[in-house]
This record gives sequence, structure tokens and C-alpha cells, in this order.
Amino acid sequence: MQYCSTVSPAISFRTWYFATRTGSADFLRVYDKNIGNVDRSFYLPYNLNAIKQSDYKEEHMEEILESLEHKRKSLYKKLEKMGDFRRGLISVNYRRCGKKNCICAKEGHPGHGPQYLWNATIKRKSHAKNLKLGTELQKYTKETDNYRSFIKLCNEIVQVNERICDLRPVPEIDDTNELKELKKKLQRQFMKKYRKRVTE
Repeated sequence: MQYCSTVSPAISFRTWYFATRTGSADFLRVYDKNIGNVDRSFYLPYNLNAIKQSDYKEEHMEEILESLEHKRKSLYKKLEKMGDFRRGLISVNYRRCGKKNCICAKEGHPGHGPQYLWNATIKRKSHAKNLKLGTELQKYTKETDNYRSFIKLCNEIVQVNERICDLRPVPEIDDTNELKELKKKLQRQFMKKYRKRVTE
């Protein structure tokens, strides 16, 4: 039996040859665990076709990566032009003063107003401020709108970066000593985090 570990670097699975002697001639066939026993005349173009497909995938992946990186740069530029922003919402309110003789006490009256209120919850603490109709209300409206645009843009940036991370190949380390040291370093790093979490 003739044995060969690999036929092409593009094919990751192991292959081997065996010869069956028939009369005075050697009949060579190829065994592959994915496609079974096949004639060598078929296997060679099959293998070459696999190489072409692999090259196409790598080429296509590079194009996608380049496109995503270009999109990420454009999103970062948008982030630079975002301007001022703040958290919170602006609500319009009508309130009753509670005086019996006031017009707001009449049935169907909405109450005194409109009053424009900015409010936000930051670190579990509520913040609020009455806004004057005019430039102050305009300023707060623009800032809170910008904040929502900022959140939307950040989500887009995260999604694009995650796609880039998925497509980016894992770096290979050929030096066994370097790889060994890296593993030790990562083990120490994550064990430190684990012990810290357990003791908290």
C-alpha cells in the first residue's frame, strides 16, 4: 500500500493511495474520506477545483474586509462631526395648581402649561430641569437628538467591527516556544480575573 499524507495544501483532510495489482498492470486509485474511492484521473481535477474554490473564498473575503474597513472609516468620520449631546428626554406637561378657584380646577381644563421638562436617569439617580421656551428648549432638543444619533452610530460601528473580527483570520505562531509563552501568559491573565471574581 502506498501512502501520502497530503495531496494539496488547499485540502485540509488526509488522503492516501493504494494500489491493487490486477494481472501484470497496477491499477492506482485514490481513497478520500469525504468522497470515497475514486479514479486518480477524477481526483486530480477534483482537487485542483478545490484549490480554485479556496483561492476564490480568500480573495472574496479580502474584498469584503476592505469594504467593511472603508465603511468603518466613514462611520468614524461621522462620529467626529457629531457635536454636543446629552442624555435624557424632553416632555411637555400640564399641571393643576390645586387651588379651588383657579381656572385649572374646572372640568376638562388641561392645567397650567405647557411646561417643558428635561429629565434623565444617570447612575440610578433622576435629574430634571424646567426649560424656558425659546433658545434653551432649542439647545436641549438638539443635544438630546444628537445623543440618540450617537447611540445609533455607535451600534453601527460595533456591528461593522464585529463583522471585521469574524472575517479576520486568527494569527498563526510558528515558533513553539513563543506559542508556549503566550499560553502561559493568557492562563495567568485569566486566572487572575477568575480569582478576583470569586473573592468579590
